[in-house]
Amino acid sequence: MKKILLLLLALVLSFTTASAKKSPAERAAGTYSGLLYIGMGTPVTPETESTAANITLEVQSANTVKFTLPNFKYGSLTLGDIVLNNIPVSEDENGRIIFGHNDPQTVSVSIISANVYIDDATSYIENDYASVDVNVSTRVVFSDVTIYVRFQGNNSDYQAAGVADAMEGTRTGTTYSAHDEEVSSTSRNSATKISVTAVDANTINLLMHGAQALGVELGDVTFSNIAVSKNADGTVSLADATTTGSIAGMLDYSISLVGSKSYWSDDSIALYMQTEIADMSINLLFTTGTLPDVEEPITATDGPATEVSGTYNVAVYIGLEGPVDEATEKFTDVDINIEAETANTVRFTLKDFSLDGVNSMGDIVLTGIPVEKLEDGTFVFGANEPQTVSLAGGMLQAQVKIDENTSYVAGSDVFIDVLVDALGQTIYVHLGLPVTTGIQQVSLEGNTAPIYDLQGRRVVQPRASGVYIVGGKRVYLK
Repeated sequence: MKKILLLLLALVLSFTTASAKKSPAERAAGTYSGLLYIGMGTPVTPETESTAANITLEVQSANTVKFTLPNFKYGSLTLGDIVLNNIPVSEDENGRIIFGHNDPQTVSVSIISANVYIDDATSYIENDYASVDVNVSTRVVFSDVTIYVRFQGNNSDYQAAGVADAMEGTRTGTTYSAHDEEVSSTSRNSATKISVTAVDANTINLLMHGAQALGVELGDVTFSNIAVSKNADGTVSLADATTTGSIAGMLDYSISLVGSKSYWSDDSIALYMQTEIADMSINLLFTTGTLPDVEEPITATDGPATEVSGTYNVAVYIGLEGPVDEATEKFTDVDINIEAETANTVRFTLKDFSLDGVNSMGDIVLTGIPVEKLEDGTFVFGANEPQTVSLAGGMLQAQVKIDENTSYVAGSDVFIDVLVDALGQTIYVHLGLPVTTGIQQVSLEGNTAPIYDLQGRRVVQPRASGVYIVGGKRVYLK
């Protein structure tokens, strides 16, 4: 089997982006409501009286904004709007938006002509809060006077940057496509550009410009409202998505984005897709890097992983308050798939995991699970670390592993325990034979037969409960 997930993680990167997140001007833009402090000839102090006011900041370029203080008043006198163009903005090391040096601009307000600038030494925006000092220099009668203006307030339209915001922008890469097989470095390919826009903090729209599949022009392909969530390692999980289109208005097609096989990080992107065109199944992979050579498929002589591979229809038992035991009733039946990745590791898939028997939360997929064949033909699983699995369309992140101490496959008999940790709770999922079938639950009292663990190692005194080989039989020791 070609190891698609490992292949995606091993991409040689050549990442380019037009805009991976909002520019400083976009972050600053909005209408702020708050208080205005005015000091005539003297700087503003905590004792300076204030009045209610608004300011607006509008994007003029990625790093410049238009500043407007409407209806500027001093006392009972309304002087008019103060408008400053092309004010530089940037992001500092703490993530605040700061203002750059700006020369005074001549502004006419009512009967007064003034030179106005924003004080870049004291003005800033932090999240939704703005503190902006504006210096207004004018001439009153025969004297030059500086009016010190300070605005402090909040942006009511502010939204904290979410996962989707950081994904926004345009990337260029390559789409590989293959018919009825996984893509490889030798698959047909074409240059492709994708664009991402945020719908909200955790939802994106994704556009593939001029997509192709085996040389067939699909045109622009848009996936709408894809749920996204950030993983602990900083990568992003994408939910599955499906869209439809037409080739030259004559041949309809559907195309699905497979979130579980896709990969997104700040440095690399790999989007795995499947499409059906005229009853032909095509696999596609968009990547910002270059695919390495794909390993040759392993053969039946390569080891226990190949021998145990297959699809098994098994009973499911679920324990929410503790491990499954002989009193736990069967929940439902489900297919599990075991696929060889190497001679001694498998990819394990539990199809359509559900907690109510109706609504699927998605597939549980675990990769790189060690497998070993014992002398009696039983296949046992080796130690494996919990893997992050995205469920419920990306809304739930779970840590999942196979319990190597109790799980085995013997012919058509399956006995596999899967531990699912989510939201601070462990869900115990048992697959296959019920706990009391095929395994005898005993204690060691009075036992004289040799004891082996499932890896075939002699054990003098088991330190933990689990499945062992005692007198040539598999038993569960308390």
